[in-house]
Parts: sequence; structure tokens; C-alpha cells
Amino acid sequence: MKNFSVILTLILFLFISVSVFAEGESADGPGISIGITGLFGTNTLDSNEPGDDFDPGYIIGGGITLQKRLAKYLSAGTGVEYRYFKVDFSMTEEATGLDYDATWKFKGISAPFHFIATLKGPASSLDIHAGITYTYIYSSEMSTNATLASGMTSDNAMRFTNSSQIAASGGLILRFMVTAYSDFFMGVMTEYYFTDLLKVHDKDKLHLVNYTFNTGYLFRTDLF
Repeated sequence: MKNFSVILTLILFLFISVSVFAEGESADGPGISIGITGLFGTNTLDSNEPGDDFDPGYIIGGGITLQKRLAKYLSAGTGVEYRYFKVDFSMTEEATGLDYDATWKFKGISAPFHFIATLKGPASSLDIHAGITYTYIYSSEMSTNATLASGMTSDNAMRFTNSSQIAASGGLILRFMVTAYSDFFMGVMTEYYFTDLLKVHDKDKLHLVNYTFNTGYLFRTDLF
């Protein structure tokens, strides 16, 4: 849980910032905004066991994003994203007691649910995101190049992977007006999954932590 306090403090700061901007005037202009987004970055697993050794991994993905104006400076955002995760770590083979390097890869579908406060400029704006992200992991596999006594090189890890994951999430996104009804955006986001990644109920706890660069294109509409 060593990363939890830092990230939670950041999310709380962002949420307070969003709450301040929620006092803005009623909504005006476009309603629903629809766009495409892509992301890449780094991740790790936060463990409660001091001896666990997880190297920084990576995350890539993309999908569709939706935003709805609630007030002059406040919006609600969601979307659907495909995500691919990879984490390298060290394990000990039970039969021999030997340490070896392994890779954990999993795939999932994520849906963020954010409140978004906006600082507006003439042709650009800064969006402050704060909320939660739900991720459903549908594929989980561990593999190694080491020669093990069991002869295994890969294993389906879904049997001990908790498919449903919920994170505190937030970040800062810069938007640049390209046309009267479209924006290019880019920025950074972070997520701390407070649900346990392991389905096994014992003292070992693993929490997924993501740091990503997000970019995409957003179309503002008059729908809803």
C-alpha cells in the first residue's frame, strides 16, 4: 500500500478542485461530446509483502469517450476502453526453491466515471478529472522463459485473478480547440485499484497502479 496515500491525496485534491468549480453557472452551449481516445504508460503492482519484487510494466489501450455538460465549468465523463497490461516479476518455484523471472499479461475493458472541472481560455482549456474507474479483466496469463521442473512455460491465471477491479482515478487534460465543434486533447491520468487483484483469500494483497498519457479527439454536439 506504499503508493496508496500519495495517489489518494492527489485524487482528493482533484475532487476538491472539481467541487469548487461545480458552483459555476448553469450549462450553456453543446451538450454531449463524443470522441476517441488512446493511452499508454507505465504500471506496477503494489504489494503488502515487502519481499515481493515487481518491475515497472506498461499499459496500452484506447476506446470511446463521452462527456456531458452539467454546468458552465462542470461536466461528467465516461467511456469504454480496451486495455492491455504487462508486468514483469520474480517468483520462486515450490518444487526446487529456485527464483525465476516471469511475465504477467492481462487484458480488460475499462469504464471511467469522472467529474470534470474546466479552466477555460480563448482557444484552450484545462480539464481536472476526479472519480473512479471500473475494469473488467477477461484474460490473464503468466509466462516464463525459465526451465522449470514442472516443464510449464505459461499458465492461465484467471483462476486466481479477481476480474472486477475498481480504482480511484484522476488527472489533468489539456484541450485545444481545432474547429468550432471539435477539440484535440492530451494529458496525464493516474489510477489506484483498491480492490485486490488476487482472488485467493489470504494475507497477500496486490493492487494495480497505472500512470498513463492520454490523447484523442473530441467532437462537441448539441445532443441532450
